[in-house]
Amino acid sequence: MAVPETWQLFHWSVSSGSYLGATCTVQLQYKSGELYKMAALGAGPIDATFNMIDQITRDITLEAFKIGAITSEEDALGETNVKITLDGIHRWNRSQHFG
Repeated sequence: MAVPETWQLFHWSVSSGSYLGATCTVQLQYKSGELYKMAALGAGPIDATFNMIDQITRDITLEAFKIGAITSEEDALGETNVKITLDGIHRWNRSQHFG
């Protein structure tokens, strides 16, 4: 099922530390052309990111996420699994990242 493009990501930045939690700053553009720049706090970088996205869209709920390494080399391959609820429908996304 193809999902129509609604948002476009222009910029994102995440900062985290041992005592301060995390902050995510994002610039998104809605399909109408309206730009949104926001920041949000969270318990960690992923929590901060989804808190920020929720502030803008108000229709995405982070249900679960998992981050792990697939290989152990210095330039390891990582994998991210994310489960969200959007408009009452549960969706999973899996992506791989190079170090």
